Amino acid sequence: MRDVLSLSVYNPTSLSDEDFLGGFVARREMAGRLIDELASTPPRGTAKNHLVLGQRGMGKTSMLRRLAVAATSDPRLSSVLIPLSFREEQYNVHSLYVFWVNCLDALGDYFERTGQGRKAEQLDREVEALNGASGASLELFNKWIERENRRPLLLLDNIDLLFAGLKKDIHALREHVTKPGGIVIVGGAAAAVEEITDPAGSFFGRFEVWQLDRLSKEELIACLRRLALARGREGEKVLQLLDKDPARIRTLHDLTGGNPRTLTLMYILLELDSGGDVFTDLERLLDQVTVLYKARVEDLPGQARVVLDAVALAWNPVLASQVAATTMLEVTAVSSQLDRLQKEGVIEKVSISSTTKAAYQISERFFNIWYLMRHGPRRQRSKLRWLTFFLRSFYTNEQLVEQAKEVVSSGTELGADGGQYLLALSDAIDDEGWRSVLKSHARDEFEKYAVSLGRTLDEIVDPSDVPRPQTVFEWIRYGNLLRQHLKRSKEAEAAFVAALSKDPTNYAALFNLGNTRLVDLGDPLGAVDALTRAVDCKPRDLPSHYFLADALAKIGRTDEAKNEYATCLQLNSRFHLAHMALGDLLTGEGKFAEAEEQYRLAGTLAPKTDTQNLHSSAFFLGYIVEQFDRAVRLYKRLLDIDPNDFVAQSNMLVLPFFCAQSALEFGPEEAILSQHPPYGQALIRVLQAMGRGERAAAMSLVASVFDRSDEQIFETYRGFMLLLLREAARQNWGDILLRLMDETGAADRQWPLRAAYHAYLAGEQILLDVNPEVRSAATKILSWLHGPLKYHESVMSVPAPR
Repeated sequence: MRDVLSLSVYNPTSLSDEDFLGGFVARREMAGRLIDELASTPPRGTAKNHLVLGQRGMGKTSMLRRLAVAATSDPRLSSVLIPLSFREEQYNVHSLYVFWVNCLDALGDYFERTGQGRKAEQLDREVEALNGASGASLELFNKWIERENRRPLLLLDNIDLLFAGLKKDIHALREHVTKPGGIVIVGGAAAAVEEITDPAGSFFGRFEVWQLDRLSKEELIACLRRLALARGREGEKVLQLLDKDPARIRTLHDLTGGNPRTLTLMYILLELDSGGDVFTDLERLLDQVTVLYKARVEDLPGQARVVLDAVALAWNPVLASQVAATTMLEVTAVSSQLDRLQKEGVIEKVSISSTTKAAYQISERFFNIWYLMRHGPRRQRSKLRWLTFFLRSFYTNEQLVEQAKEVVSSGTELGADGGQYLLALSDAIDDEGWRSVLKSHARDEFEKYAVSLGRTLDEIVDPSDVPRPQTVFEWIRYGNLLRQHLKRSKEAEAAFVAALSKDPTNYAALFNLGNTRLVDLGDPLGAVDALTRAVDCKPRDLPSHYFLADALAKIGRTDEAKNEYATCLQLNSRFHLAHMALGDLLTGEGKFAEAEEQYRLAGTLAPKTDTQNLHSSAFFLGYIVEQFDRAVRLYKRLLDIDPNDFVAQSNMLVLPFFCAQSALEFGPEEAILSQHPPYGQALIRVLQAMGRGERAAAMSLVASVFDRSDEQIFETYRGFMLLLLREAARQNWGDILLRLMDETGAADRQWPLRAAYHAYLAGEQILLDVNPEVRSAATKILSWLHGPLKYHESVMSVPAPR
């Protein structure tokens, strides 16, 4: 993110004029009217002065900066006025002498900004030469102003502090303000300034008062749109949000309180909201305001801080009597501090329904939010209520679910603050399952945090706020969310086991436990135990029998697996997946004719667009039994269904070269090849050369297959590797290929493959020289290598029809 937005939140004076104007999206109409008023200032005569009133964050500093830019760039103003800008708080002003020195410094800054460096240097030298004599600084200021032949426009933020510092000299200052052709003042203040608004004040009737009210909802949306447009490309997603979901944006009015500064903060969060971690984004915003807000609190006297704490933690409007009860201070003392805080713009009076007495709340709502997030005690629910309100306002339920997935699956420790966020998210989300997951995850975070402090959970949080699932249903729902959405299968397994501890014969818990162990955890033995019990609960449940068969096959209990697949077909004779699985089992046993029949039945029963069945059948035909023409027809069907099927495209780069129509060409070859790793590309090139009968070309490329390959080459390219090994033997260079595997180190990486190929070339008895672990895998690979021959023999042994 560009720095311009961060800088413009609190320090608009640090931006260039161009960047500042780009981000000046609120109060444009008022700024235009103020500029017109200043444009009517006469070169001589009495001028109209102005006071801009607004709570903190309402845009007073930005308004003064906007007037300074206009007084430099607008000829109507620049011909009459010299804009002099000051730091926000002129704490050093205790006399008119210091005040006029500050005016001289501001004039020097103006010279520097406008490229008049020599004037600035000369002015600085003359200021340094001042002897501190009363009236000397004013005399020097008047001299320079007369040279410029324009009136000084003093842009004074926090003018109430200035008047307080000049209390003894206020009448003398009044003479300069009312002097024809003298200074013109535009001041800013958070609350009414008695010297200006009180009839007894020294400047009563000399200032026009401009009130910066909160932005309306419509103004807020317009300002967000202007900000997004000013941000250019970075703001595009915010513009889309404004167009698609304006109702959501209107809820931001409750969060910002119509405060332009907070509006900018909310805009930053909107722009960041593109699938990121909302907790991190929110923390970044809170960190941005911490320096300013912390200083604001620390600047207050002790008793005022106590009263502020009570008002902020209440969050809702409170009466003085309620603050007194909370703080144990006298009501008179509380009222005095409330009055002080109101004058400083920190709190405001509001009406409530239960009484005619005035209530009080923090005026800048995001300051209240920051205070709750940073200072709420352990059992203070306001922090949690704020977060819940924020999340419900800022995000749709679908987005909250995505945030839940993001934060729970991140794997990072969130600590106590993160636990509070998880609790708030659980309260905001409209899904009981996700609420359970989030509360359980929050409990984990609080428990870890408590251990790190040497404390117990109930010292950190109320345990009832973070319950574990209680019922069988809750544990199963919890486990399914962990498994399906968060991919935390080990924890899901524990959840299903917890459900079974309450009801050992619960079918849903048993089935989900078995599935988790089989599919996710690679524990087929554990899956057999759970799924056998599931079948006992529901003997006619087809999915349980099917997954049990799969688990049995994986642990080598082939006959039992076949029986379970047969049971599936008894329950549903058109269940093609059982035929496919039987085809795979029979292929592994080397019963290729029977396997082909099962694949044929699966193809007959499966939907015409069932790509899984087509892929299994095509692989079997192309690489197990080498029926190349039939395999090519199936891969063509797959490409008719999905022209971008990468597996089918890749196979069509190879198999046509082994068909009768070997000249067949297919597809954008280079584009497909480029998606394979280097060793995969080399393997395809070698097979193409072999299919064309180009032995020398194939042999020159084959080393690249093994030089660059990883341990997964056989799993990734099983069919291609089987074809390569067989074809090398058929073309009488199998021994060379075997030697290459040894020389490139592939034999070590692919020991079972190397052992199987050695046995393929020299005889199966060679496997007796290999350890049992490698021999088992090698025997299976050898069976596949012999597939075409065994298939031919089995087909030839079938009697011809009479």
